[in-house]
Amino acid sequence: MELAGLVVPEDTIIVYVGARDLGGNTRGLAGPGGWGASAISQSWFDLIAGRGNPGAEPANPNAQTDTAPWGGTITFDIDSTWNFSLTQNLTGTEFVSVALHEMAHVLGIGTVPSWDNLVSGGTFNGFAANLTYGANPPATSGHFGGTTTSKAFGSLRSLNPMVRQ
Repeated sequence: MELAGLVVPEDTIIVYVGARDLGGNTRGLAGPGGWGASAISQSWFDLIAGRGNPGAEPANPNAQTDTAPWGGTITFDIDSTWNFSLTQNLTGTEFVSVALHEMAHVLGIGTVPSWDNLVSGGTFNGFAANLTYGANPPATSGHFGGTTTSKAFGSLRSLNPMVRQ
């Protein structure tokens, strides 16, 4: 789908959400949105692509240290049994955990060059992640390791939605 003339203001992220049969054990899919532009020069094109953030400009993807998404898409599996409880560990897949996980992909975890540039030797080598986790957290294949947890949803939850705690 293409939205001609979409304008995303500074400090704004737009996320388009839908549902369909994803098949197998896949509960959600997500990533940053794409875009296209005509630019007067390569430097102007890079400025647009990085939304003014020099660390996200695409001139040299191997040197990117940041990301600047305008937003993206999330798709949830329509055939899954979902648990929408915020307080109980009920039957089904925890929707909020999967939604947070997929939102992380929209924001660039595992989906942008700057992520790949900070993963080495099976760990994510980001300064803030190191401070938060207490070490470089395990990371491979576009995800933090299955034992990496977050306090974003009430208590410690795995950042890998297929791991229940």
